[in-house]
This record gives sequence, C-alpha cells and structure tokens, in this order.
Amino acid sequence: MKRTLGEIARHLGGTLVGDEGLEVQGVNALDLAGPEEISFYSDPRYRRALEKTRAGALITAERLDDFFPSTPGRMWVPGLRSGTK
Repeated sequence: MKRTLGEIARHLGGTLVGDEGLEVQGVNALDLAGPEEISFYSDPRYRRALEKTRAGALITAERLDDFFPSTPGRMWVPGLRSGTK
C-alpha cells in the first residue's frame, strides 16, 4: 500500500525534510531498500549502509545535519527506536 511521506511524518509525529507528496510503497533495510521504499536508521554501526542506501526516504531517530544522503525525503522522529515510538 502506498503512503506519502507527509502521511508517515504526521502518523509518527516526525519532522519531514523533502517532498511530503512523495509516495513510498514499502519498508526495507538500508542495504536492501530501493527508490520506492523507506528505511530506518538509528544505530551508528549501520553508518556505512546509510551512506550507500538507495532508499527513497529515510526515518532517523535524530536530525543528521552533518550527513545528507541522496534521498528525496528524510524525517526525524526524536525518541524513535527500532521502528516503534
């Protein structure tokens, strides 16, 4: 089922940077996600996967001002861990 980044950000209470109308149709791991999927990052051990991800959108637990992956949409949700709030 497709969802827009705006819908996801509102549901999670997150702050979105990017196109709120961008649709994603699935969730996948950083190293497996494609342009129509969203992924999640919160653990520095996966920084290399974050740097290489092809995900169309990312959810992070903290704002990553020092790192801007080439993804059309990014959102941060303070306090988010393991994909649940």
